Amino acid sequence: NAPPLPPEPAPHPGRTKATASAPATPSRLPVIDFLRGDAANGGVGGGRPRHTVAAQAGYFNEGFGARFSASYRTATRVTGGANGNLHFAPLATFDLRLFYNPGDDIGMALKHPWLSGTSIRLEISNVFDAKQRVRDQSGMVPLSYQADIINPIGRSVGITFRKLLIPTHFSQRPGPATTS
Repeated sequence: NAPPLPPEPAPHPGRTKATASAPATPSRLPVIDFLRGDAANGGVGGGRPRHTVAAQAGYFNEGFGARFSASYRTATRVTGGANGNLHFAPLATFDLRLFYNPGDDIGMALKHPWLSGTSIRLEISNVFDAKQRVRDQSGMVPLSYQADIINPIGRSVGITFRKLLIPTHFSQRPGPATTS
């Protein structure tokens, strides 16, 4: 048996209700409160999280480089959709990119001038293969919200080799003009 869904948080005393709808909504239209579980798109994607965090860091030195990115979104709820009430667990993803530009490495460029304009890159998206977890009000995973259906790719690894094919006389800068 799956664990029960967490209870809905009680509103904080003294705070007003935060809604994502326009403040001047005509009375004949329903108010959509994304933070309390309402969904305009049928619950696809899990509603709007209360908090999201994203971070990036990078490093580059003499042709070598790395880039790291991370994102986190808090749990969300969708109430009254086609599958009933749904709970979307928090989700954190991490990506890593490593690259090497031999043309920027002075030692390599002097030994192998043909490597000028080349780049080698290793990319790992979703490093820890994080998947969105969804539960309905009975604690079960609805068929259309299974982790491999929501995110069929999961972790992906790619290797790229790139070479710019520019003739050397286009990449050389002309020297100062001389007069005779």
